[in-house]
Order: sequence, then structure tokens, then C-alpha cells
Amino acid sequence: MEEFIKYFAPYNSILLLGFGREGKSSYRLLRKHFPLKKIGIADRNESIKNENIHLSAGENLKFHTGPGYLEQIHTYDMVLKSPGVKLSRRHMQRIKHLSSQTDLFLNFYHKQCIGVTGTKGKSTTASLIAHILKENGRDVFLVGNIGVPPFDFIEKAGNKSTFVFELSSHQLLDVKHAPHIAILLNLYDEHLDFYDSPEDYFRAKLNIFHYQDRHDFSILNRDDHRIQQFLKEIHFFSTKLEISAKMKVEKGCYARKGKIVLASKHTATAFPTNATGKNLPGQHNLYNLMAAVAACSLCGLEKEMISSALHTFKGLPHRLEYAGEFEGIHFYNDSIATIPEATMAALKAIPNVDSILLGGFDRGLDYEGLSEFLAGTSISSFIFMGPAGKRIRSILGNKIDGRLFFDASNMIDAVRCAKSNTRKGFACLLSPAAASYDSYKSFEDRGLDFMKEAERSS
Repeated sequence: MEEFIKYFAPYNSILLLGFGREGKSSYRLLRKHFPLKKIGIADRNESIKNENIHLSAGENLKFHTGPGYLEQIHTYDMVLKSPGVKLSRRHMQRIKHLSSQTDLFLNFYHKQCIGVTGTKGKSTTASLIAHILKENGRDVFLVGNIGVPPFDFIEKAGNKSTFVFELSSHQLLDVKHAPHIAILLNLYDEHLDFYDSPEDYFRAKLNIFHYQDRHDFSILNRDDHRIQQFLKEIHFFSTKLEISAKMKVEKGCYARKGKIVLASKHTATAFPTNATGKNLPGQHNLYNLMAAVAACSLCGLEKEMISSALHTFKGLPHRLEYAGEFEGIHFYNDSIATIPEATMAALKAIPNVDSILLGGFDRGLDYEGLSEFLAGTSISSFIFMGPAGKRIRSILGNKIDGRLFFDASNMIDAVRCAKSNTRKGFACLLSPAAASYDSYKSFEDRGLDFMKEAERSS
């Protein structure tokens, strides 16, 4: 930790670009160790000054907010950027030294980091790895995109601690360092409102491998055609492991006859795929399980240690979460499904879905494939919400007839409609295939609202 803190000493002034959860974490650490250092806070949101009135602006703290929040970026010796802040080339050229929590942490704690990324499944996989290691007595911290900034744990961790780091594309976009064990689960179109093209988004994800060396390990999905396509751009120096549900791999994990097989050059060890029971249903979770088994084996855990911990893992909220049976209908909360592929995976995992809630904020995703898939299901009632819901309805309406279509202006109307039109004993699924921020702050808020309305008596 001492070497890490010393890193900031030469910089007379530091600008925190973005003041959400990560920016506040950076401020706490820097101010504790450098009470007199000049720190700037830059954020487009003008209300952050009022929201943080306990931070007194003065000689050692400056706020830069509103439309011109980037105007003073060149006056600081170092800029510590939060994920999701998009900088133009002009602004990048004006920055003296740019870094981030993610890159600094990977620099100083590289050997202790297991990094997990992918469009879908990274939270489940990271949580599963952390659970297995913790159940076996390891000192483990789950950090990153899952909601806890890594700087929050610097003073709590030791040399033998392991950091399981969930990494978003935004966090990986500008990194120059990599985790010791790097996992890439899948690549789907996402965040097209931020990146100029799907390819730019994919390349940001692939940064998780770029700075590994021959002492590191990479785990990647052999069955994902986009990963395989972009692997041609990567020169691997790390030891590569593959995961596959379709074929045997020489090193890594593959599925065979209801079991996960962990393969190495000389051995093959089988794990039952039903170890987590109903908490991780569906084919997509098979990849999450395989990635976790491979990563934990690299950490030195034996089969019995991993298998035992798998049995005690609970699924994450808002991910194929069983909300309960209300008025004879089974309600499932899959609010995390913000892309079409996630919704299709949910429908493959949950039996007897008779009604589905779709839509939300429209980011211009391609819904043709989803609509084709939905047309081939036995779902009888489709409930559409928000701008994305309207677009899905228009596409789906050209592919099927004889089903019930409903428009809902809010979750109260949507769930009420589901209760009136879902057959008893069947399931109602919230799996929107769209982001939530047309009506909610997060997918978590949307999922909680769904479960509240499902439980409410009609």
C-alpha cells in the first residue's frame, strides 16, 4: 500500500473527472493521505456541489461543473477519470497525465487480480469466483463494476489478498495494465450510445488481455464467434485456457454428459453441472460456471474444494430471480437483461413463460433476431414498455398474429396486465432486452419495482 500512495506524491494537482461512486472513493483516499494537495472535481452535473456540501471548496478543492466542466482539464498535473466519461481527442491532447482507478489498481496489484469481463454474465461469474475462494478460507475482495471501487479496499487488503475485479468496457477502455487471470465470457452489441461502433466496444473489452505477460493466464469463450474473430488481433503472451459447451478443449473447461470437465495437459477432472441447483439455470450460466471453475483451479483449489463451494452459492438479484408465486402465477425478475441475447437466454432457462414484459430505453439495438425468437415461442401475452417496447412491438407485429399485445405506461399497469392475462400455473417474465433509464435510475430499481407490484394484491 505504501508504494501505491507514494505514486500520487509527485503530482501537485489532481483532477477527479466524474464524481460518482468511484470519484468519491478516489477523493476519500487522496484527501486522507494528502490533506493539502490541490484536488479538482469535474462533473457535468451542476448539482454535485449541493449534494456534497460537506466538501468545502477553497484553496485545496475546486469544483468544475456544468457544460464547461472540462475547460480547466489542462491545468492539472494528473487526471483520474471515472468510467463512462467520454473524452474527445481534443481534450485527450490537453491532458498532462491520464489514469483511472482501474489502471492504477491493476498496475500495483496485478498479481492479486482476477479480472472478469464480457457483455453478460460478468457479475455472476465474479461473484461465484469470490464465493468459492472465500468458502475455502481465502482473503477475497469483490470489486469494480459490481459496485465497489477498488480504492475502498487498499487499506484493508494484505499481500495475500485476492481481488476479483468485475471490469466493464468503460473501465478497460484506456488501461495499460492487466489482471493476472483475465476472463472474457462473451461479446454482444451493447453501449452503442457511447462507442462509435460495435467494433470499438469489442476492442475495449479485449484490452483485458493486451498487457498480460507469460506469467499470466487468460480464460475465454471458445464458442463465441466474435471473440474468435477478434482474437486474430491479439498476440497472446499469457497461458490461454478455453471454455466450451460445444467441443472438447485441450486446456480449460468443457461440457460433457451433464458434467463440466476441467482439462489440462495430463489430467481431466469432472464436476457436476447441477452443483448450484436452481440458482444458476440456463445454458449461459454453464459458461459462467466453467469460467469460475477454471479460474479457481488456477488459484490452487482442488476439485472437492470447488465442488463444495458451488453447492452453497446463491444467484444474484435481478438475474433470473424467482420473485414468487402470486395469484397462481410464477413471477421471474430478469431486469439485468438489457440486450436481446440476454432475454433469449432467459426464455431458454425458464420453463412455461406465458407472458413477458419487454422494453425500456431505446439505444438502437437490433431487435430482429429477438423478434424471430419470440415468434417461435408459446408466449401468449406480450407487454411493451417505453420507446424500445414500441419498436419491438412494431417488429414483432409483422411476424406473428393471434397473440395478445399490450402497451403499459408504467410497471403498475404492466404487472396488472400480466396478472389478468397469464394462465394460472405459468410464468410471467420481466426480461426487457433494453436499458432502464427512460424510467428508472438502474435495472435494480426496475427489478425491485416489478417484484413489489407482483407481490401487491390486486
